[in-house]
Amino acid sequence: MLHPVVITEEGLLVAGQRRIAACKALGWEDIPVTVLNIKDIIRGQADENSVRKNLTPSEAVAAAKMLELELKKTSTEKPDALGETETEPAVGKLPPSGLEKTRDMLGKSVGMSGRTLEKAAQVVNAAQ
Repeated sequence: MLHPVVITEEGLLVAGQRRIAACKALGWEDIPVTVLNIKDIIRGQADENSVRKNLTPSEAVAAAKMLELELKKTSTEKPDALGETETEPAVGKLPPSGLEKTRDMLGKSVGMSGRTLEKAAQVVNAAQ
């Protein structure tokens, strides 16, 4: 295994669900792990998974929902400004967009555009 499964000091899985499934399918009884002292498990999971196999639409929607909850918990700004950050000045002929929307920030976190994440959420919700 090139990259061990990642767990917290408390034994919570941060990254490696697919690796665990593959190891079980191979009949492994011992699986190498890396133990991290990590405060933000959800961001750790999203970061880890976004550099591996692409998330399925349902995985991306689930990760984005958890990230959105964390954003709401940690936001110290007034509710109507939640998740909005100043963007870089525009390059080329387009004007700057002003503030980045929460959906766009969440989309970046799971490896897709905010609009694609929004569409994926609609499909996942309809399927449920």
